[in-house]
Amino acid sequence: MSALSDYLSERRRIDGLSVRAFARRCEVAQTTAQRLLSGTAVPDYETLEKVAEKLPAPLNKLLELAEVKRPEPFILPSWADKLSDRERRAVVRVVRVIAEAAGHIPVPDVDSPDEEDAPDPVQLTAGTPPRERARVVRAARKRTSVTDSDGT
Repeated sequence: MSALSDYLSERRRIDGLSVRAFARRCEVAQTTAQRLLSGTAVPDYETLEKVAEKLPAPLNKLLELAEVKRPEPFILPSWADKLSDRERRAVVRVVRVIAEAAGHIPVPDVDSPDEEDAPDPVQLTAGTPPRERARVVRAARKRTSVTDSDGT
C-alpha cells in the first residue's frame, strides 16, 4: 500500500463507505476506486482533483501523498504579445471552448456571456487532445461568428 491508499482507506473507513459508495462519492469508476484504495493505481492530477473535491480532502495533501505535481501553467510564446485585443479575445474564446468541452469549467449561460472572467490570454491552462482540436476550433469559429454578428 502507498501513503495515498492508506489515507484514502482510512477516510473511507471513518466515513463508513463501501468501495462502491466511495467510488460513487468521488465520481470515479469502481475499479479506479479499488486501485486507489489498494495502492495499485498511479493517479493523475485530474483524478486527485476530483477525489479531493468530492471526498472532500485537501488537494495539496493528496498530491503530496501520491507524489503528483500540479500541471505547469501554459505560457503562450512571446510573439503572442503582438496579437491585437480582438485576436487575444479570440484566443481566450478558443481556450474557453476547449476547457468547456473537456469539462474543466462550466459552460456559461448562452444568454449572458461573461468575458470579464476570462483567463489571462498570456497564461492559460493546458488544452485538449489532438484528436479533438478540429472539433473545438469549429465550435470556437461558430461561437465567434455568432458573437461578431451581434456586434460585440
